[in-house]
Amino acid sequence: MSDRNKKPKRRVSPSVPVFFPDWLLLRELTRDVTWALERFARGTLLDVGCGERPYSRCRSQVTQWIGLDADTNSSADITGSADAVPLPDGSVDTILCTQVLEHVPDAEGAFAELYRVLRPGGMLILTVPQYWPLHEEPYDFRRYTEIGLRRVATETGFTVVAMRAQGRGVVVSGQAFNNAILCTGEHLPFSGQMWFKATKAPAYLAVNLITVALSAMLRTPRDVLNHLIVARKP
Repeated sequence: MSDRNKKPKRRVSPSVPVFFPDWLLLRELTRDVTWALERFARGTLLDVGCGERPYSRCRSQVTQWIGLDADTNSSADITGSADAVPLPDGSVDTILCTQVLEHVPDAEGAFAELYRVLRPGGMLILTVPQYWPLHEEPYDFRRYTEIGLRRVATETGFTVVAMRAQGRGVVVSGQAFNNAILCTGEHLPFSGQMWFKATKAPAYLAVNLITVALSAMLRTPRDVLNHLIVARKP
């Protein structure tokens, strides 16, 4: 089986070392999700698709952190999905949903469900990719532009408070290069062994450092890896 079809390992920490293949995305994603949590999260927080709760340390005004995930995640507090949350209407103050919506068949239904369980004045902090290779097949359904993400949020009833993009311009190319390195040799019988994965680390490191150096000169708001949206339920 190809590595891209295997169940992904969930991050325990929000950041990864600079020699990891997804460092270019995660360094900016971690920065922006941390900013949003520290500024907007409060009260009871529902972490949709919680995994190992990598952002749970960012909870200065959060009094309760509820992890929701599939029943295959034994560390989740409750089981369900973004379009089927087993909580009453208006039961949480904040929702965190990172890199999940592209895997939900009914994305508009998921937005409506997240709106339903928020209390009036509650905040949604959500991230989605604009570029990422096919992954977690067969549950990979869409990518979002800033325009599309804003539209589905406002049509659901949310008021958009902030939007931030992660990985502009040449960073998209650097991440694509790392993704290609990651897939190289994935069909070999020893592709899953740690020594083989470690041989790629110097290449990731070089790509990451060169990309960061170039990104100061080669930037564009039109070509990005990812988006974060912060939205309020009126």
